[in-house]
Amino acid sequence: MVLTGVDAVRGTERAASDQESGPPRRSIARRRSLPSGRAIIGALLVTISGLGLYAANRAATAPPTTKWLVARHDIPAGHRIVAADLGLAAMRLIDETAGLAFSDPAGVIGHLAVSAIAADELIQHSDVATRRAASGDGRRLTLDLSASQALDGDLAPGDLVDIAATGADPGSTQLVVADALVSAVDSGDGAGVGSRGGVRVTIVVASTDAAQVVIDAAQHGKVTLLAAAGTGGTN
Repeated sequence: MVLTGVDAVRGTERAASDQESGPPRRSIARRRSLPSGRAIIGALLVTISGLGLYAANRAATAPPTTKWLVARHDIPAGHRIVAADLGLAAMRLIDETAGLAFSDPAGVIGHLAVSAIAADELIQHSDVATRRAASGDGRRLTLDLSASQALDGDLAPGDLVDIAATGADPGSTQLVVADALVSAVDSGDGAGVGSRGGVRVTIVVASTDAAQVVIDAAQHGKVTLLAAAGTGGTN
C-alpha cells in the first residue's frame, strides 16, 4: 500500500508520539550522606560543655548547705570551749580553708582556745589546742625565761609542756605542773613573772592553784619547761 503525503506525515507524528509515551526514563538521585564521626563527636562535646556550664552556674548560685563552726561571742585565749560558745553557720569555703575549719562541735568542745576568737569568726585548727585540753578552770600567765629554761625557744602555740621548779637547795627540783598549754611564744625584754629577758612564754594551766605554784616558783627559784623527747615542745 502506498501512503499519500498526508498519511505519511500522520504516520511520522504517530511514531514520534509513541516514542514520547514509551516507558519513563529512570532517574538516579544522589544519596544523602550521613554526618561524619568527627561531626557527631563535635556535637556531643558542645552538648556536654553546655550541660557543664549549666551545672556550674547552678552550683555557684545555689545557697551553701555545709555548716561550719563559728564563735557565738568573743572567746578569750585560754578559755575552755563549751557548747554555749559555738554556733553553726552555712557558708561556702574554698578547699584550703575548709581543711582548716570545723563542722563537728565534738572536735572543739572541751579544748582550750590558743588565741582570742572574735564573735561570728570562723573557728580554725590554729585557734584551739586540738591535741589535748587542760582540765578544770584554766588560768593564763606569762613567764620570761632564758633559752635554756624554755627548750631553747623550740615552742609553738598548742604545745603541752611540764613545769619544773628548782629551789636554792640541791635536790630541790620537782615537777609542779604537768601538761601546761603553750598559748604564745615570743622573744622580748621581759614583762612577765620573774622577768629576766630571753624567751617569753604564755601558758595556760588547769587551775588557780596550779598558777599560784608556778608564780611562786618563778619568784623564789627557777622554772624550767620540759617536753617529751623527740617531740620538740609538743606532748
